[in-house]
Amino acid sequence: MRLSVAVAVLVALVVTGCGGDTSDAAGTLDAFVSAYNSDDLEGVMALFAEDSHMVAHPVNAFAVGASEIRRAFSEDVGQGLSVTISNVKVEDFPADEAAGVEAYSAVRWEQTWKTVVNGEAKEVCRSGPNLATISEGTIYRLNWTRIDCQ
Repeated sequence: MRLSVAVAVLVALVVTGCGGDTSDAAGTLDAFVSAYNSDDLEGVMALFAEDSHMVAHPVNAFAVGASEIRRAFSEDVGQGLSVTISNVKVEDFPADEAAGVEAYSAVRWEQTWKTVVNGEAKEVCRSGPNLATISEGTIYRLNWTRIDCQ
């Protein structure tokens, strides 16, 4: 009987998604946008792991690891760029110990880059739907898709 109770508890934890927190993942994306818009390179980098991946950034097609990601974002700092995000959707995935996978959230959103020209905000690029894999406040993979720049 004890084994059945333990199995029932384990199944309940997996079914309810005991990992990946939607508010945490959305908050991490908001923190990224806030840091980026403030030209806070250290704030941006605090959200990435040493082994994170970034794909299709307008500056670099592919960046692996914190140093390459830092280099890509450092080119944006001080350029007067800002981003706005919309249509944020978060899907949580529970841990799968057998597969060695920790709980995470997949976050999708659309993004617009703007810059100021002659005192007026001008849209320079759009992308989306974008995808980030986030766990416990850390961005492990960031994919910008269909980037359209003017």
